[in-house]
Amino acid sequence: MNSNLFSEAQTKAVSHCLRQKIPFALWFEPGTNVGHFFAAKSTDLTDVRLFCAKESRDSFAVSLFAHSNECLIIKSEYDETSVISLASSQNKERKEDISTLLSVPYDTYSEYVGETISCLKKNGGKLVLGRVITKGGGDPVKVAELYFCEFPQTFRYIYYTPQTGVWLGATPEILMEYDFGKLCAQSMSLAGTRTAGCADGWDKKNSDEHDFVTRHIQKVFEKYGKNVYISPRSSLKFGEIEHLCEIISATDVTNPGAVIAALSPTPAVCGTMPDSAEIIAELEPFDRECYGGWLGIKRENSLRTFVNLRCAKAIEKDGKGYEYLVFAGGGITADSVVGQEWEETRKKSEPLLKCIDKTHYEEYR
Repeated sequence: MNSNLFSEAQTKAVSHCLRQKIPFALWFEPGTNVGHFFAAKSTDLTDVRLFCAKESRDSFAVSLFAHSNECLIIKSEYDETSVISLASSQNKERKEDISTLLSVPYDTYSEYVGETISCLKKNGGKLVLGRVITKGGGDPVKVAELYFCEFPQTFRYIYYTPQTGVWLGATPEILMEYDFGKLCAQSMSLAGTRTAGCADGWDKKNSDEHDFVTRHIQKVFEKYGKNVYISPRSSLKFGEIEHLCEIISATDVTNPGAVIAALSPTPAVCGTMPDSAEIIAELEPFDRECYGGWLGIKRENSLRTFVNLRCAKAIEKDGKGYEYLVFAGGGITADSVVGQEWEETRKKSEPLLKCIDKTHYEEYR
């Protein structure tokens, strides 16, 4: 492996937690190479407002898709050194049936995305649909370190809870950042996708897709705060693709937990209809679990939460490495073309798939 992002203590701690099934999180904030580690004896399902309360202790939280009002909490009970002495967790873990894990084929994807495009041509709006790609690989610690080095400007994370299993990702999308002292909140509208470095202007399909997200965030901030400001548009690069991006901010926000619950899932990962999450559950032939939910950290004076994107779930096989479920999606509108949407999901998932492939080759060559 050609990277040394993780310290020796972090590598040992994460490996120990994975073996012993101890809840933990290791994360790197955007633009830094300094990792932070929390571990706990157990994880609790908590109301998001309790996680966001100023008096609550430092912790890492993760939510499931379309369940933004509650989250699983990993408290800062153990650091990299002290967790090594902790014995196996007594939490019961849900066992996964590896034999049922299959990538979504193009024909299946084409069917449910094509049906959605036809519906949106009649009714308008946007629906985000994804697919899952399964790939055999090696140690999640190695996959995570390789992947994290590729995207230093993202929020990078690997975590385990008995309720969710092992997840890792590098997300570029802020859900909400909050300052308890200033009562200021900031979010990111990130939608629309094209090849990075394109000289042409953004087309109508991508502009409309992005505007749906901006309007949603603006409405939430106007409800819970004041002085809402939307930055000029820019482009945010992720590998060989880029997205339209705007930063939205507000002042006098006194209930950050309510804001998170109202923001997530944003139209960037869900859709514009009130029942978008239910429609997605009916159409997609897989369970999103944590994909498209939110995750983040609570400190004494601040909150930093992100949308759980560019991610994978790692499932341990019987002594033969791991099976990875890589999730990728795209916003479907009346102007979408199935083949182009499929290609977009390929580009979004390719960097992570390459890292998984590399660890598989190194361990089993």
